[in-house]
Amino acid sequence: MDCYHCHTPLGDDLKVETKITFRSICESCNFDLHVCLSCKFYSPGKPNDCFIPNIDKVTDKEKNNFCDEFVYNDQPFTDTESKDQKRQIAKKLFKDEDDNQNQKDQNDQTATKSFEDLFKN
Repeated sequence: MDCYHCHTPLGDDLKVETKITFRSICESCNFDLHVCLSCKFYSPGKPNDCFIPNIDKVTDKEKNNFCDEFVYNDQPFTDTESKDQKRQIAKKLFKDEDDNQNQKDQNDQTATKSFEDLFKN
């Protein structure tokens, strides 16, 4: 298990209990461990951002909470990955759009030149 915030491995070497309790903190960065962002059921976009239906709403996903359904995720959610992926997708989309626009501009220029050449003779 790793801390969702600093990614430091949790375990015997850090003297962190294997069961994450409501008050568990990372010995390395002092951030709460019993948080939505490190829960197996955390799923942005679902109601209350959780796979568990009818779960109580937790407003701050980075603060400890008293959710009884909490199960520590071996690979906690990292928002930076999804932002990077979204950014790359957006760059590809806009790059393709720019390339298409440049191609259209070149085609328009070629057509205009061909049309003007008809009347030069």
